Amino acid sequence: MIRSALQTIVAAFVAVIAGVGAVLCILLWKDDHRAPAFVLAVVLLAGCAGSVRLPDLPVSPTNIEYGTVVRWWNVEPMIPTTMHAYVHTMMEECLGLVGDFWAIRWFVADFVQRADDYERLGGIWIGDPPRIILDRRMANDPVTASHEMLHGLLGGGNADHDDPRLAYCEIKRLGPVVPR
Repeated sequence: MIRSALQTIVAAFVAVIAGVGAVLCILLWKDDHRAPAFVLAVVLLAGCAGSVRLPDLPVSPTNIEYGTVVRWWNVEPMIPTTMHAYVHTMMEECLGLVGDFWAIRWFVADFVQRADDYERLGGIWIGDPPRIILDRRMANDPVTASHEMLHGLLGGGNADHDDPRLAYCEIKRLGPVVPR
């Protein structure tokens, strides 16, 4: 509900700005043959604002838990990098499976923690719709990303940890983790 209201407000704001810009262009360039093309470009760009899809937050932006398994704090959407796309391709090739990288909704959180033993996690995979929540410190770590993507490609869930393909395909760390 909040997401759609925010999208509506952003789209309305951009449309108003585009309208004002179009009127100013016509008034300032009324004798210039380029004005109609510029106005058309501004209006077309304003139309794109309504098509921006904000990712669905898996929880409230503060802190909630996923079942009774994992908790996270201060979740916000994240745009995956080319590293994430490349790692996903590597995991698909290793498993011989095909997944939809662009269907994954990405998030970062200040803290991801297992609820039963309070262990801090690098990330978590949540399916349907597919989401990956990464600890902010591990957001660009290919080892953590590969592990969570493999959960998605293998069907998700903790049972994947017993699957030998997960251990075989995930990227291995070559040294100690040094958080920034």
